[in-house]
Amino acid sequence: MKSSKDVNHPEVSEISDAGVLRAMSNPTRLRILGLLRVEGARTVGDISMKTGDAPGSVSYHLSELEAAGLVERAGAVDGDKRKSWWKARDAATRPVSPIEPVSSSQAKAADLFRRMAAVTYERTYERYLDAMHTMESSWVDASMSEDQVLSLTPAELEEMSQELDDVVCRWGKRQQESKDDDSRRENVVVIMQAFRWVP
Repeated sequence: MKSSKDVNHPEVSEISDAGVLRAMSNPTRLRILGLLRVEGARTVGDISMKTGDAPGSVSYHLSELEAAGLVERAGAVDGDKRKSWWKARDAATRPVSPIEPVSSSQAKAADLFRRMAAVTYERTYERYLDAMHTMESSWVDASMSEDQVLSLTPAELEEMSQELDDVVCRWGKRQQESKDDDSRRENVVVIMQAFRWVP
């Protein structure tokens, strides 16, 4: 897997390899990868139960992710070596933004990945909407979903994007350093997008 680390966020791998981007360009694979990154090592059976995908399908997608260098086999967490355990190799990945023009295959792969990521974001929000009626009202009241159209220069957009990224990273560090064991603590997904508006 050809990748580099973001100097501002060393836990993020920037991907330029067209083959890796194509491997990630599948909503099911992106969901499985996300599950491993958030919840840690899991068995094929665990993943199947969480996603509703058949074990055979999960195994196939894991093999594709493994070939791309995105996941790897893990030792048996529970000591049962009959189970197939898997873990993610990186905390996060994103297509690299090259200074020089990329090849046609790289550009097409990056475009496909971004489009599949958009589908994955939509499905993630739809799963929340489907489960919303089962949640405490405090979780629903605390969530947010909004959009605004601002008039910015490219430099201002980049600055704003960095500020928003810094906010999320600060909360991530706060979570890691937290000592409390509040039973109400749950995983929360933050999806941010900022791009030139096309009417």
